[in-house]
Amino acid sequence: MINSMTGYGKSEISNQEYIFSVELKSLNSRYFDLVVKNDDSISVYEEEIIQLIRNKCERGKIFLKISIATNFKSNKNAFKLNHDKFNSCMNQVKQLQKAMNTNEKLPLSQLMRIPDMFDLKNNISNSKNKNIILRAVKKALAELIDCRKKEGQHIEKDFISKLKDIDKKVNLIASYSKSNISSEIKKYKQKIKKHFSDVNLENDRLYQEIAILIEKKDIDEEIVRIRSHINLFFKAINDRKNSGKKINFILQEFNREVNTISSKSNNLKINYIIIEIKNILEKIREQVQNIL
Repeated sequence: MINSMTGYGKSEISNQEYIFSVELKSLNSRYFDLVVKNDDSISVYEEEIIQLIRNKCERGKIFLKISIATNFKSNKNAFKLNHDKFNSCMNQVKQLQKAMNTNEKLPLSQLMRIPDMFDLKNNISNSKNKNIILRAVKKALAELIDCRKKEGQHIEKDFISKLKDIDKKVNLIASYSKSNISSEIKKYKQKIKKHFSDVNLENDRLYQEIAILIEKKDIDEEIVRIRSHINLFFKAINDRKNSGKKINFILQEFNREVNTISSKSNNLKINYIIIEIKNILEKIREQVQNIL
């Protein structure tokens, strides 16, 4: 089962006082990397939230954003004046008026822009709100994981299609290789007779030399190993864990066998198919970077 590293999840849960919004986004990364952008008022829960996400997401660069807004619809008394802040500001205004010998008033609009002039988030750090925040994180996390699974299913279908294509091309290579043997034997016989026309070679010796040359060009073992790698690839797709790492290793072995065939073969049809297989493997390799 393939899971993608890219995904998105969000949730929103509210109570009488606040609206808690959670947003999770993940991209591909070799390691677990969490970027946190949370409301300062819930920093006390941050470690627990990070551990919760780490337990569900093995790898990937994950962006977490938790926002808290006052629920004015349910909480009519949420908008409270910070009296200490207000009194402090007014005292400073009076001192400025006295120092500058002016009676100019501070506009109300300016007063409202002063940070922390109004208490909107009192007592967030309690067990009731903590449980709601964790529920919201779990809900967004479940959506993220579901998104990763769906994306993984699309990648898996594409892998299967590409593997079937490779298998067909390998079968073509095998058929071209067999039909090529008789022509290779004929070619070697002509070359040997041409270059050693003055030498009396017995047929047994001649065929022995040709057999050695043919053996060096034989690609049957490579074809068998490629077919084995295709089967291993299918098994890796169905593995529940570390599919990406296993597939990466199989791709390395794939490339080794394909390159060996390329170096052995002087058949244009086979070499053309090898180029096509290499292109498919490169596309798979790019996609593998995005799976767990």
